[in-house]
Amino acid sequence: MSTDLTIRRIHARGEVAAGYTHVIEPAFPPAELVGADEYLRLFREGVMDVWHAEAAGETVGCAVIEHVDGHRHRLLGYLAVAATAQSGGVGGRLLSHVIAEHRDVVDHLYAEIENPDRVPEEEKADAERRHRFYRRYDTRVLDVDYLTPGAPGEPSLETLDLCVIPTDPDRGEPVVVRMAELLEVLVSLRERAGEGFDDRWAAMVAGAIRAGDGHEAGIRHL
Repeated sequence: MSTDLTIRRIHARGEVAAGYTHVIEPAFPPAELVGADEYLRLFREGVMDVWHAEAAGETVGCAVIEHVDGHRHRLLGYLAVAATAQSGGVGGRLLSHVIAEHRDVVDHLYAEIENPDRVPEEEKADAERRHRFYRRYDTRVLDVDYLTPGAPGEPSLETLDLCVIPTDPDRGEPVVVRMAELLEVLVSLRERAGEGFDDRWAAMVAGAIRAGDGHEAGIRHL
């Protein structure tokens, strides 16, 4: 990928829709996607902020940050690079840009990242590659037996870890996560997206909240 990459926050509905169709949708399995209409609704309602990486007039990468008004917790909902632009540094430059954008906004971003030990054997190599990518950003895994809601009518997924990405790894302070507040935000985001919660997901949330605030001992490096 050439160095003429442009990264900008997107405000036009048509551009957001095109990024979903050409970059986001092909990059994720259906169980990890909201539909196109829901994606646009969440953007329109201000639940999502969207950044695109562009080269030669083409959108080659998308990053989506999800948030709830009144809370400082922000979730990296999607980070994807078009198949034609992979292995060219687009994902790294896009994530670095989004991290910098939030350095004075939040102490860290959250992300749901595939655990290579929980995916089918044929998907393990891709999951390990994504782990190596996120390690470069001092990403940590929260000590939670994490589940994510499945598509409507589908069971919760067990393949993802809940992770934290510091927005300023040089700050020199311990990474502290207020788990109850974080999960309150995640519940709100899932409800806004119209995702159903099965009993296992509800039990996971309740148990993590009862455990109280996370602390450094409850966080390990990716």
